[in-house]
Amino acid sequence: MPNLNPNSTNYVHSHEPNTNDLVHAMGYDPYGRPVLRIEDPSVQRTSKNRRKISTSRQIFFNTYQYNKDPQIWDEAVTGTASSTFSKFAAGVFLEVGNTAGDEIVRQTRNVIQYIPGRSNEVTFAVKLNPFEEGVRKRFGVFDEFNGTYFEKGVDDYYLVIRKNTPNGIIEERIARADWNVDRFDGTGPSQLAFQEDKIQMFSLEYEWYGVGVVEYKVIFDNNAYPLHRFNSANINEVPWSNTPFVPVRFELTNVAGTPGTHQILTGSVAVSSEGDVGPLGREQNITTPLAGVSTSTASVFRPVLSIRLKPDRLNGVVIPIEFQTATLDNTGLFYRVMRDVDLTGADWQSVDDNSFVEYDHAATAFTDGKAIQTGFVSPNNQGIVFSFPENTIQQLGRNDMGTTAQTFTLLAATVSANKDVFASLSWVEIR
Repeated sequence: MPNLNPNSTNYVHSHEPNTNDLVHAMGYDPYGRPVLRIEDPSVQRTSKNRRKISTSRQIFFNTYQYNKDPQIWDEAVTGTASSTFSKFAAGVFLEVGNTAGDEIVRQTRNVIQYIPGRSNEVTFAVKLNPFEEGVRKRFGVFDEFNGTYFEKGVDDYYLVIRKNTPNGIIEERIARADWNVDRFDGTGPSQLAFQEDKIQMFSLEYEWYGVGVVEYKVIFDNNAYPLHRFNSANINEVPWSNTPFVPVRFELTNVAGTPGTHQILTGSVAVSSEGDVGPLGREQNITTPLAGVSTSTASVFRPVLSIRLKPDRLNGVVIPIEFQTATLDNTGLFYRVMRDVDLTGADWQSVDDNSFVEYDHAATAFTDGKAIQTGFVSPNNQGIVFSFPENTIQQLGRNDMGTTAQTFTLLAATVSANKDVFASLSWVEIR
């Protein structure tokens, strides 16, 4: 029986005709029985061996056009590190100086959604530049505790998965010589090699269940060339990562104090979910007291109802879906929905023990923040429910490199002073 293991020399991933196509034409089922099939070896398959014919759904993307997109990306700098937007490179240059420990880290303010039963595929445009001994470069979907990433280390390329344990962080690090499909050094099935001074397109496909497949690929000439597959099922004793809900992240670190300045270019990033996403989770809701919240001063916005991630559940995925607001005496009011305001006098309460969310309706004032929606509820339009568009990303975010929660706040301004406002807010928590 021919060896059809993708780690074997019979595995071919090329759009060019090859005599090994005959091996693919005569396959075997899991019990060793022959199966005749017509196969294009460039076709992509899921980890469950289904040919990919489904439409993928975009769940995150970022294209640098005008700046570093600080509403989307958070950043931490140590020492002489820096980041600079370049409209001509359509990306952000990360740079560190010559002191050991100089580091810059950029990650998304939101963790990336993950839908059970659907694999995520993350595509990165990145230019890592040639090796500089003592300088480390990483990108992937990961944080300090969990996830997976590509590393151009101080001495070699590595593919890494990371998880948190009671005894600290553990990592499975696979050096280039041990990649199980293609080292991309000109000797593998693709016969292609990294051009280190050129920009590259990498793809990372992963599914969770705790034991799903993680696969790194390079995109070239309209094809995806696998480099390595991490397998967990029937191999590992525990999940490969504690959670799939981690941010997209880039790191550049001068580990050894290598002289000079050192850069990587980070370009566009996109995350797609394989197939139709389907139901996201259960709806949850919170309201102000039925007696309402007083606006005191006419025509001045004040916070009425806010939600945010709990401090111990900052990797939760929460998506607001609709809200409602009205005065109790049916007079007109203006409403505004804002992200990341600073509240005065907030008293945060847990929605319940199972929820990712805590809420507030005690705050009396606010500063800063970004407006999402603004509108007017007329006396004849009381009771209307406002839904957030499905094609926008309203997921609750984090600041300070994922250590503090952003607020999501509904504000109201009444036409007359001292009006009592009722408000309701609903969201979905993805689990």
